[in-house]
Amino acid sequence: MEYVCAYFYDLHILDIKIFFNICNKFGYKEIRLPVFESTELFQRGVGDTTDVVNKEMYTFLDKGNRSITLRPEGTASVVRSFIEHGMASLPFPIKLFYNITAYRYEKMQKGRLREFHQLGVEAFGSSSFSIDVEIISILHMFLNKLDLVRELLEFPQTIVEKLILFISEKLNFGITDRAIAGKVASDVRYLMTQDSKWRLNDLALELLRPKNMFNFFASVVWELKGYEPKPGIITLSTYHKSKGLEWDIVFLTNLNYDDFPVTLDDKFMGEYYYLKEEYKNPQAVIKSEMQIILNEKKENNLLVLSKIETIKERTRLLYVGITRAKEFLFLSGVESNFGSRKQAKVSKYLTELKKFIEKQEKQEKQEKQEKQEKQEKQE
Repeated sequence: MEYVCAYFYDLHILDIKIFFNICNKFGYKEIRLPVFESTELFQRGVGDTTDVVNKEMYTFLDKGNRSITLRPEGTASVVRSFIEHGMASLPFPIKLFYNITAYRYEKMQKGRLREFHQLGVEAFGSSSFSIDVEIISILHMFLNKLDLVRELLEFPQTIVEKLILFISEKLNFGITDRAIAGKVASDVRYLMTQDSKWRLNDLALELLRPKNMFNFFASVVWELKGYEPKPGIITLSTYHKSKGLEWDIVFLTNLNYDDFPVTLDDKFMGEYYYLKEEYKNPQAVIKSEMQIILNEKKENNLLVLSKIETIKERTRLLYVGITRAKEFLFLSGVESNFGSRKQAKVSKYLTELKKFIEKQEKQEKQEKQEKQEKQEKQE
């Protein structure tokens, strides 16, 4: 019985989340309502002659001898809140939704309980029929989503990999998401062959782990997707990933001498000041030693050769970055911590490019001035 109760409780929470998401999509905001209100509110709002007021309300007197009623529905409370809190001064239309427990004293029967949950929407300040259409659309979408949840829950949970593909089909996944779902299904099928007791619960626990086994493939797919340049959208890319792409405006930041060295005396990434000169860059030393082993030849000045290769590579990357701009290019570097080991200086590429641009501007200005003076003389 505990498992059954927990199942229906989780299903109820899922229903509420679906309703909340749909309402938010249509621009409705949640409103919280009190459990009980003044009895007069429901008598005047719902109507004295209705069965709700005459037969179904839980009404009693509090210690102050005031008549209060457990809410039988939500509309009257929403209207009262709208008036009391001055919502009429807000921009129209005002669209609200609520999730409440309501109470009605009526004969117990199948599907009708004295305490029940009610989801609802209310809209104020618009006489257009489009609001009615919108509310009907919310209900239609909500019922369709509930049918979808029922289909997913009724699918045999022992065939986990097929359930994953079924979910991707029913939720109309795009090409990218379907690729991820297919990879997850393939991995799950492999895991189930290795362990016959592996079930849906194990998949759920694995997905909850921040570094789960499925994240790597998903990150690769989304990384490739994320670098697609689109109009009106800012994209963040590495120099390597930007090859073949173009943007109207490009910002190249952190053009410092350790990231983009020019001379052998510049600071290089991966160097450790506390090591001997010949071992300052352990990665370069290992790389050079491996080349010696593989090529079976002796190389001199291993660190110098490594630095030259680094300069060449970084120059190529900078060229790639600069040529990605179609209209505007912004270059920037940082200078800080002067005199310390952590000193940062702008790359010589940046200073030389600045000189070149200033020289070009000066030359263009001079040519323009000479052309103007020549025209004036002719006149």
